[in-house]
Amino acid sequence: MVSVEQFQQHIQYLKDNGYQTVSLGQLARYVKGEQLLPEKSVVITFDDGYLSNYEYAYPILKEADYKGVIFLLTGFIEDNDQAFNPKAVQYMSWNQVKAMGDVFEMASHTHNMHKLSNSGRGVLSVATAEEIANDLRLSRQPLNNTCYFSYPYGHFSQLAINTLKQQGIEMAFTVTEGAVKIGDDPMQLNRWDV
Repeated sequence: MVSVEQFQQHIQYLKDNGYQTVSLGQLARYVKGEQLLPEKSVVITFDDGYLSNYEYAYPILKEADYKGVIFLLTGFIEDNDQAFNPKAVQYMSWNQVKAMGDVFEMASHTHNMHKLSNSGRGVLSVATAEEIANDLRLSRQPLNNTCYFSYPYGHFSQLAINTLKQQGIEMAFTVTEGAVKIGDDPMQLNRWDV
């Protein structure tokens, strides 16, 4: 977990050192070798859709004139706004998701597959193709059929990858640490965990 102060410092460091944020579309074209990116490019991502993203990250990124991505657990997004409690785990509302559209791009983190199976693996990695496809349809529909995805817990299987691709996902992120390079497998992209 990163404190608000740490996040502000990280964003200020990126700003002071000339980093630019890029969109998932730009990153997808870069991975395919169709577009070059500035040497100091970064995609700032968040998983789940916590209310703290709205309360803290949104104004900080907006002030810095940076963009970001939230991989939403669409089944957890609230229908109504709620009072923010910094000591509780809370999810944003759909109104808040919409309000952040000037800074944040929204993509899929499943609808309701962010849980562990009896084997200790993420449910996505042990689900059937039909279960994955059904969940993904529920997740993508309110997100304008996004073609970007983040694996819950970073767990996936070849069946999950194949099903995601069949359903229109073009790029998916793991929790494996590392940079993204031209020619990387777009369905197994690295990220730096902060």
